[in-house]
Amino acid sequence: MAVSSASVKAGSHARLTYMDANLSKLVDDRLMSVPGFSIDQLMELAGYGVASAVLEYWEEFQNLGENDKNVLVFCGPGNNGGDGLVAARHLRHFGLLPTVVYPKRSKSVLFTNLTEQLVDLDIEILDHAPNSAEYGNFGLAIDALFGFSFQGPSREPYTSIINTLASSRIPVFSVDIPSGWDVNEGDIHDTKFVPDAVISLTAPKLCMKDYAGVHYVGGRFVPPKLAAELGLVLPDYGTNSKQLMLLSEGSAKKSGGEGVSNVAQKPVSVVYVTASSADEARRLASALVEQKLVACVNIIPGVECIYEWQGKLESSQEVMLVIKTRRSLVPAVAAMVKQLHSYDLPEVLALDATGGSEAYLDWVRANTVTKPMAIVSDTCSLSAMPPQSQKVSVCEKSAVKVAPVTGEVVATQSAHQVAQESLVYDTVEGTAETGS
Repeated sequence: MAVSSASVKAGSHARLTYMDANLSKLVDDRLMSVPGFSIDQLMELAGYGVASAVLEYWEEFQNLGENDKNVLVFCGPGNNGGDGLVAARHLRHFGLLPTVVYPKRSKSVLFTNLTEQLVDLDIEILDHAPNSAEYGNFGLAIDALFGFSFQGPSREPYTSIINTLASSRIPVFSVDIPSGWDVNEGDIHDTKFVPDAVISLTAPKLCMKDYAGVHYVGGRFVPPKLAAELGLVLPDYGTNSKQLMLLSEGSAKKSGGEGVSNVAQKPVSVVYVTASSADEARRLASALVEQKLVACVNIIPGVECIYEWQGKLESSQEVMLVIKTRRSLVPAVAAMVKQLHSYDLPEVLALDATGGSEAYLDWVRANTVTKPMAIVSDTCSLSAMPPQSQKVSVCEKSAVKVAPVTGEVVATQSAHQVAQESLVYDTVEGTAETGS
């Protein structure tokens, strides 16, 4: 479930062009005349960028769990809604579970085809918004109602939807600009809607200059010659496949709510694991750090453990590992510990870091992967374990494949099996191919 969407971080985005309504329309018009893009090409590129940003936000900032994969996509009647329809399709391929709310369907061939593509993927399309009870079944809402050409105030049924988004208790991610806002002047119609995150397409719009939430820019549409002709300063995505630039990790404020700190948006967890010996603790710690699943492990010897096991009161000397990692990586950490540990039931206990040195928390984030894809672990044999150990051996080299979202170990191979089957892990898609 991964895409090549890891965002480029902007050092200073003040130099980027912030486009007003006239410039935004001019860029679209020129794209469809000078480079010769068709509207469906631009919509496909935009929708893919939206889905990529939503996936990164889902995994990195909100750290939504397996039960929060249900995504509600609100689509408007115009091109912004079309971007949302395309995004819903890609999100389904990425492993999320979108439901589309599309109150006024366009009858054009393009939009009819987009909706049919969703039906073919068993994506439910509703003509009305869920009620408040049903809304709680979703982990994230995408606002793809109106874009830069919107001239308000909005009318029903969209006014009610925007009001629902403004008071939403689940994160809201807007496409291009928050629906109901004027592209030049912002929330002049007093919607009180401030989404948690936004992806600006092509370039940020003028109304976004003071936006305080998580802010992406995406869409590699504009050729350099056209950008130079129009005097546009656009994100530099480099020469790789990255599609996004992260402009801001700042706090987004909901109506009636307070801003969320970076600690909450990119949570860090402290994970406690006990090992039977210092040697086992070092092996576990080394494997986790080498894979960048964790940033740091403290090893504390001489921990006495008293517990009941198989009906008997037991006491043993153990070694404690105090692990610092992203909360989103905890399932993968637990999976690797379970795979490599000598115990049948190893202790893995994660607690959220609710505060601390922001510099240190940033260091933890910087020294861990954003999300686990394929993990290949070179580990020493764990055969020399104490008598109480039930698992007595692990192959000297194990290939451990961890599911990108759940962290579940879905395949393991010994070194000999890897060699015999020519197992190749695709670190982008998280899949395995075997060759003869």
